[in-house]
Amino acid sequence: PRSTSEFMAQTLVGYDKTQRPTCADRRATVVESQLRLTQVNDVDQKLGIITVSGYLKMWWRDSRLAFNATCAKELVLTGDHIQGIWTPDIYIDNLVKQTTEGFPESITVYPDGSLNHVAQMKLEVKSTLDLRRLPYDKHEATIVLASYSQDINNIRLVARGGTVGMSSGVGISALRMANNVWQLPDGVETKGFETEGRLKVEGDWDYLHLVIPYARKPTFLVNQVIVPAILFLLVAYIQFWVDPSVAPARAALAIIPVLIMRTLSNS
Repeated sequence: PRSTSEFMAQTLVGYDKTQRPTCADRRATVVESQLRLTQVNDVDQKLGIITVSGYLKMWWRDSRLAFNATCAKELVLTGDHIQGIWTPDIYIDNLVKQTTEGFPESITVYPDGSLNHVAQMKLEVKSTLDLRRLPYDKHEATIVLASYSQDINNIRLVARGGTVGMSSGVGISALRMANNVWQLPDGVETKGFETEGRLKVEGDWDYLHLVIPYARKPTFLVNQVIVPAILFLLVAYIQFWVDPSVAPARAALAIIPVLIMRTLSNS
């Protein structure tokens, strides 16, 4: 085929998009997944929600879509063309909210029938935070992928380049980025980072965990919260060393920290 339209017209004759690849020979379809992380937008410590942006990618092979590469080395499907082929029903198990961003989803088809699905999105996912070591706390945000309707007899999930049934491959591939509050893995500001995909099999279902490790940068919290709080406490307790008969001075020392806190909270 010389174009996407010609590919759709020629290749999809008799194609059943409700039938997954390798179904005929009773083998599970292997779907590789990876998040190309571009930014850690926000960490809601009260609700336990982390917001990230990036490209969610999936790879699989459908031999029914193989084509002659004489005129084209690859074909990119977008819009309605995507609706005409089988795609894995992968969902995010701990998703709170998903927003599709500027880049539309696309599927690149290669001559051997390999496919690469890419979608740009902003994700809000539930994440457990352990604040006992605040402000020196460390956390791991996890994005959990699973198939909505196909168990391990039909679909096997694995991180990019990983081995089926094992924690392996690259689950998170991050670009260079900077964050003023949170410290991401070493080297993130110069070359990005990668983390291994963690696979958990629960019952007859694959759950692929894409892990983002991060730790708090303590300097800001110490300088802006902890040190001022200690100083205010000391000022408030100074009144106990003031002569009890000097009521105005004692009252002023008690009120000044409150006024300072009100000013900071309203600024």
